[in-house]
Amino acid sequence: MKLLFHRQWRGIFLAVLLVTDPVRSEEAEWRVWTSTLGTSTKAVLIGAAADFVMLRLEDGREVRVELLQLSEPDRSYVEAKRVLLSRSPASAAAASASPMNPWPEQVGTSRPILLAGAGREYETPHFIFRTDEAVDGTFVRRAAAIFEDTLGLVDAVPLDLRPSPPEGMDRFVIDFTSRRQFDAAVSKDYRLIPGQKVFGVYLTSQRRVLVPYDAIWDEVKRSGGGSGALVHEVAHQAMHEWLPFLPVWLTEGLAECFAVVPLNPDGFDLSRSEEGLKYALSERYRTQTPVMQAPGVTLAPENFSAWKDEADRYLSALLTTYFFMHLDGMERGRPLADFLSTIRKSKDDTRQFIADYNQAVAEFEKKRLAHNAAVEQYNREVDAYNAKALAASPGGAVTIRGAGSAGKIMVGGGTLPPTPVPVLEVPEIIRRNQGRNTKLDIVALANDAARPSLIRGRSFAQLESEMKAAYARIGITVTFAPQGSP
Repeated sequence: MKLLFHRQWRGIFLAVLLVTDPVRSEEAEWRVWTSTLGTSTKAVLIGAAADFVMLRLEDGREVRVELLQLSEPDRSYVEAKRVLLSRSPASAAAASASPMNPWPEQVGTSRPILLAGAGREYETPHFIFRTDEAVDGTFVRRAAAIFEDTLGLVDAVPLDLRPSPPEGMDRFVIDFTSRRQFDAAVSKDYRLIPGQKVFGVYLTSQRRVLVPYDAIWDEVKRSGGGSGALVHEVAHQAMHEWLPFLPVWLTEGLAECFAVVPLNPDGFDLSRSEEGLKYALSERYRTQTPVMQAPGVTLAPENFSAWKDEADRYLSALLTTYFFMHLDGMERGRPLADFLSTIRKSKDDTRQFIADYNQAVAEFEKKRLAHNAAVEQYNREVDAYNAKALAASPGGAVTIRGAGSAGKIMVGGGTLPPTPVPVLEVPEIIRRNQGRNTKLDIVALANDAARPSLIRGRSFAQLESEMKAAYARIGITVTFAPQGSP
């Protein structure tokens, strides 16, 4: 009689979690919601607070509904969604409303600015300035004042932005070049309007700001027309780590809000922000009655990445962001600060999740390779054992399935069967994130959780009315473009 043992599966394979550029939300989950009175409507859940939810109706309107007005199944659905969000690696639970720091009136670096270097490369405490031809320290010192002050401005506003150089860099990089070389470089990636004079651009993939020399000499110090554009680009650079997590209208709107703050020899004068906004509307945008996108278009999740490099889009982004930064609510900037706080938590949680996951993958990969090698050795021993069993009992063979250590049988002159390799446990963080049937959009989850901080239970029609009234109080008449494509 032959006692044959089955070979063991060399069955531990590793699917790698790839973290790439953020993807957009999956198709919205529409459902029929029922009230405690029995009325129903079709809508999608876009936000949930402790005692109310925000729903988007089929006509695009967003409404606030008290939880107590919803049926029990709907309340259970909301709670399940809260649990799903809290368990996600980018948990975006809204931050508590802690007191904001006061808004500064003046932001400027100490003078003179510390400058080191010569020839084609200089350094200040936070920047590296590189040139494609030798320049003197006077030129760089003038430029450095603008860039250091801009960084100070981004850091000083009480939005907790915490600007820092891109990962792996200890300073921000600014490259100066001639106007001809600048236009040639920029035209490769940007559509330039004929006759348009660009004063600087933040090259995101290269993590540097490219500036033509004349933006410093001819425009900034003589006509005053270029400093705002430079501030805009340096603000993008200072917020590099935020860019993937924020809707485009907000990244451009923040940069524009910083750019309109009046800049004088001592730095930025935040006490004159309203004056700077009106000056920008008149001189840069050439309008006294601006037209902006309706909040129902700007704040819609599906328009997260929608952008057209046109003046009216920058204007709309400026006015929308300025409203949430300076005009909305009793506490200046609170809605925007709460929104950014929620996004920051998501950003930090995501970075920690990726680090934890990758560490678990690296450690498990070593164990997996060792396990599979042990399984290969076990299978060779099984083949050898079965061969001996066949030779010892040529009259027939019986296969034993699932025999444990207590069920081992002596065959072939006292030979013991090989011991199976113990099962390799897959770490929970890997098991939980393998084989997902749907994509986990960490950026969309974070923005869905943060958006109620801006909307605060208002319908888009109510938000439009409040925006108009707020701007009217400071002497600006705004209207909204017809709702259409972003």
